[in-house]
Amino acid sequence: GLASIVLGKGAMAIHPSGKLYTAENIDTLLMQRYLNTKSRLAGQKQINPKKRNKNDDRRFEHNLARLIKSAGNHHNK
Repeated sequence: GLASIVLGKGAMAIHPSGKLYTAENIDTLLMQRYLNTKSRLAGQKQINPKKRNKNDDRRFEHNLARLIKSAGNHHNK
């Protein structure tokens, strides 16, 4: 996905839920995505994601601030 392309170019990526994509977790996340797609195409019932809540919003805000700060620190070097 887009996050893997972005990471491959040395940039950072964040999921709408606030989870940061990293070189350490992108392969696992892409494999999960592949398996979920395969299961959906095979007709297996899918579980819808939960509705966003205040904790999700706080996690996103916190991780976005971390990402911006990290990008600023990286850019200044």
